[in-house]
Amino acid sequence: MAAVFFGLLLSAPASDSDIYKKAANTLVAAVKAEAKEKEKTNGAEMKRSGRSIVTQLEYALSRESPDQVEDSLYGFSTYITFEKSQHALADFKAIIRHEREARHNADIDTFEKLLTDIREIMIAAKSPAELDPVLARIDKAANFVVHRYSSINDILLDKLEHAITQVRSTRQSVTTWQNYLQASLAGNPGAAIHLLESLALLQPAFIAPSVIQERITIEQSHPSKLDRILAGLNTLDDIGPSIETLQSYVKAESNYGSDDRVLNLLGTLIQIEASYHEFQVGMPLNLSKLASLDTNTSSIGIPRIIQMKSNLLLLVIPVYVKAPIATKASPKETVTALLARLIDEAKERKDYSLCERIRQAQALLVRDNDSHIMWSDKRGAPDNPSDAGPTGLQYYLGAQQEILAGQFMLAVFSLHKAVRSGDECVPVGDVGWQLGELKKNHPDDYQQGIDKFMKLK
Repeated sequence: MAAVFFGLLLSAPASDSDIYKKAANTLVAAVKAEAKEKEKTNGAEMKRSGRSIVTQLEYALSRESPDQVEDSLYGFSTYITFEKSQHALADFKAIIRHEREARHNADIDTFEKLLTDIREIMIAAKSPAELDPVLARIDKAANFVVHRYSSINDILLDKLEHAITQVRSTRQSVTTWQNYLQASLAGNPGAAIHLLESLALLQPAFIAPSVIQERITIEQSHPSKLDRILAGLNTLDDIGPSIETLQSYVKAESNYGSDDRVLNLLGTLIQIEASYHEFQVGMPLNLSKLASLDTNTSSIGIPRIIQMKSNLLLLVIPVYVKAPIATKASPKETVTALLARLIDEAKERKDYSLCERIRQAQALLVRDNDSHIMWSDKRGAPDNPSDAGPTGLQYYLGAQQEILAGQFMLAVFSLHKAVRSGDECVPVGDVGWQLGELKKNHPDDYQQGIDKFMKLK
């Protein structure tokens, strides 16, 4: 009658199995003896009742697990009245409870050891694949079902369920660690660090913060794949291949989420390459558009972006200002130095219209750029590019047009304004000679021009 029950105790030590068997046999014998004794005194009706009690006992002992056996025996003591039977039942239940507590404690120890194993395997793993068996063990543990029966100690089961929940909760930590290992092996320390930092935010912490910080420090010492890509960006002709490599990089790194800094870097390079191609095919140049390209949006690769932008400006500026055809930047010449040199050369040739175009280019660059980037020194840079008033050179060039137009009074006024401006591009000697000629040849206009100028002082 207890064959099924005993068959389920294969994992129990032999001595424990003997104790179960003996207790079950004692209980069955006591109940049968009570039923037989009651049959003698109470006749056929008690005989049927006794058989019913024995049948119930056999059913209880045939349940699938000790916990179910105990649950089925709950309240069974109300059907038996003999002291010997009640003692046998109490002893049998005590043995089941003892076995159950030992089993659940063993399960708790198993899950707690599993937690330790998972942590140690994670830290020791060199590749993501090494953690696949760990995830399988976690999934298996997550399917462990804890049955609650009316006679089972809730405190013990709560502890068991807590251990199982802890194992289940490690899955996110393990998968994040897998992604970190993948990023590290792929030469992407930035993504690896990001994943480690996200792991540090998980609560409760599964991996010690000191371990995570140690891994972050290691990743920070590695040159990233992105750094290697940028290292190959040295000339304008390198931009196209670098864009293709960056696009592949962004696609490969999409598993770790998009990095806006890399996308911004890619976007800026694409704009610079487009402007370079426009220059190569002789399209009209838009210096303001090129100057306004933001080199700070990506926060990574800024030195390379600035260098590419400067390289393009060194090509574009001589054409934009209509300098002599053979004019080009010297090796290692900066944008600032090129503009200053072009002004000096234009002044030597007395090409003051070119000086003005260069000054206009300077104003565009200062207006549309961070001045501390474009103007490493202030030689040749406008003192106040935001000033809307005409420059001294503009007054001088205006005077030349006024002389040609016969507007001598205005020419005198403009020439005095040019001299008074202190603009280094104004040819003071030429201005003096022209004023002398105007005074000699057009004295009335000269005096009117002087009077107009003096009223402004």
